[in-house]
Amino acid sequence: EHTYLNIRIKELDDGVEYLQEKKEDLDSAKKATDEANEDLEKQLKAKEEANQKRLIAKLQRDKSSV
Repeated sequence: EHTYLNIRIKELDDGVEYLQEKKEDLDSAKKATDEANEDLEKQLKAKEEANQKRLIAKLQRDKSSV
């Protein structure tokens, strides 16, 4: 009985250690994904601003040629 419990405790400790390592891996992957998403959001915002400026310039050209 005592040996069985020690074996179960060891199995549970191993399971906890595995899950902690998995959590660290997932946390690291999430951080990298979050950073990539931030970069993509910045790129999108810059492109939207550039498109808006181009559109405004085009509208001003069209308006002045009327």
